[in-house]
Amino acid sequence: MRKFGVKNIRYAGRQQSLKYYIGFSQKFTDKKLVDQFNTTFRNLHKRGLIQEILAKYKMDPAQLE
Repeated sequence: MRKFGVKNIRYAGRQQSLKYYIGFSQKFTDKKLVDQFNTTFRNLHKRGLIQEILAKYKMDPAQLE
């Protein structure tokens, strides 16, 4: 906005929140692969790498159960 000389504008908050999911086809995906993916993802999340990646895009990570 500053680039175009627009003034008197303020941040009004988020319009909406998006949630992203990852799904695997049971028909075509081996359960071992899904388990390995889940284990690796949880490990990356615990180490803070998922948060670090998402922060670059101004995104927040979901809480893991």
